[in-house]
Amino acid sequence: MKITQQELLDIIRESINDIDPEDERIEELISVIYDKMREMSADNREEQEENFKAAKIEIVDDLELDKNDLKILNSIGLDDILKMRGRLTLEQETTKITSEELRKIIKEETEQVLSEFEE
Repeated sequence: MKITQQELLDIIRESINDIDPEDERIEELISVIYDKMREMSADNREEQEENFKAAKIEIVDDLELDKNDLKILNSIGLDDILKMRGRLTLEQETTKITSEELRKIIKEETEQVLSEFEE
């Protein structure tokens, strides 16, 4: 099955529009918690847990959260933060890739999207 570039763009736009707003809000809150935790230093898991609790309290104090946001915030655990963002370090590692590697990644992602679309 051949697909035009315009059809591919339409498929990508549709998949972007299908993103659940609640998932986006979870991502936003995880990002805020992560940023607040990065400001604090932690050498071990116990300190990370203390900083995590402090960050959540700080968010509740700083932001105007509705009931749904509070529910989402309570459902987020420290492991979610660590899984989503990796280690909590002040210096984030960056990966350099060549344009050929980028093309390969785009091709693989496009194939994955197309295979999901065909199913």
